[in-house]
Amino acid sequence: MKSAFWDTMHADFDDAVFDPVASDVHGAFWRAVRRFGRGVSTVADYGCGTGRQLPGLAKRFDSVVGLDFAPKLLEVAAARTAAHENVDLRRTDLRRPIARLRGVELGVCVNAWIMPSHEDRTLALRHIRASLAPGAPLVLVVPALEAALYVNERLIEWNRRSGLRGRALLREGIEATPEAARDLLHGVIDLDRSRTKHFLREEALTRLRDARFDIVHEDRVEYPWDAYFDRPPRWLDEPRPWDWLFVARRT
Repeated sequence: MKSAFWDTMHADFDDAVFDPVASDVHGAFWRAVRRFGRGVSTVADYGCGTGRQLPGLAKRFDSVVGLDFAPKLLEVAAARTAAHENVDLRRTDLRRPIARLRGVELGVCVNAWIMPSHEDRTLALRHIRASLAPGAPLVLVVPALEAALYVNERLIEWNRRSGLRGRALLREGIEATPEAARDLLHGVIDLDRSRTKHFLREEALTRLRDARFDIVHEDRVEYPWDAYFDRPPRWLDEPRPWDWLFVARRT
């Protein structure tokens, strides 16, 4: 993943890129922040993008650090947080050691640990861990592979009910090319020209434990169907699409 790709989207990022926290039906993210942020002073948002979560964090905590590798996105984040003097924005590539940041008491990372490369994800999680204080929690939201496949299945059913048959059933769903199939075996799906890692629940838990985190809480960040489809049919109901949310403490 290259910062230049995200920089080209800075002007319409908030319209073009799905906002998990704003679309969260049950408020799972902020509920976890409130629960695990009790008594916390310093918070870091790893992969803050345009700073969607930063104002809410700045109102709750004394010191907030926003980290992202795309300078144009950080410019938008700076404008968004101009009224909050306790927000410190830093250009940081999580694949490299995070300079001058240690002892973070609460970390949040919302759909930023999504690099298609296993090596890049391993480095990013290692560097996030190094910046956290011992025992500090990380609120991590990641795309759910189970949900992506479920949404694709519901799309196929919608196409079937609309009278489509054969290959037309796959219209607008996950690509059915050999390259896309190979990616899917690794949990990587192309979302609007961005190859994005999706996680099986057990896979995410295993990766976090391998990186020396203890899992202390898990939840689903659920979304309405119209976050995925224009004018979804009424028969699309429960269960809703979701992302995984994990709270993991640095050991």
